[in-house]
This record gives sequence, structure tokens and C-alpha cells, in this order.
Amino acid sequence: MIRIGRAVLPVTDLAAAIDWYVSCFGFRVLFDQELFPGFRSVHVGPGDMSDPGVWLFPTDHPHTRQEPALVLYSTDIDAAAARLGELDTPLVAPITGERGSRSLQVRDPSGNVLVIAEVDEHTTENR
Repeated sequence: MIRIGRAVLPVTDLAAAIDWYVSCFGFRVLFDQELFPGFRSVHVGPGDMSDPGVWLFPTDHPHTRQEPALVLYSTDIDAAAARLGELDTPLVAPITGERGSRSLQVRDPSGNVLVIAEVDEHTTENR
């Protein structure tokens, strides 16, 4: 099953964006970590890590230009890859993370990068 995981938004001020999403919508910070030197990633949302949310990236870092427009979650990444292959959708990159997490990057017909991340349907956290 494929479901929406995160919408990705570049922001000019992470602190102001966090405050705004928390104050206006009652979201909470689900993840806040420096992924690369000087590149802080923040997930905010109304639920848990496995629920849909918003991924906030700083616009002043070169890495932001490489980030996906949307993150989808799949409980069967192999089936997702097979389906994309059947539809002649080229994979930008299959990725295996440090802890064994798996994801795919694909481009839609307009060139937007989407990530499909594997999640365990029985847990509340994505890997």
C-alpha cells in the first residue's frame, strides 16, 4: 500500500516555520536533526512519525535544491519498485540506509523527485 508521508516545504526561517505550524495548526515537532553540516531537517505534524506531516528544509542550504517534493510511504517497497518498472518509470536511485531502511527516488513526468520510503505497517515510526 502506498500512502502520503510528507510534503516537503523549503522555508526561509526554520524557527519561525516551526512556531507557525505549532501555533496555527497544533502540530508538534516529530523530528529535528542536523542531517548534514549546517543542514537541519524538521518534521512537524499532527500525529506520529508514520502519519502524514510536513518536512521543513532551510532555503539557504544548497542541499535543499536536491530534496524531494513529496515523500510517500510503502509497506512493500519491492512491489512498488516492480509496479514502477512495469510502467517504465525510471528510478533515480534505490537507497539503503544505515539501519537497513530502504527507499526509492523517482521522477514524475514534470521532473519532480518523489521518494517512496519503506515502512513497517505494524510500527508507528518510519525507519
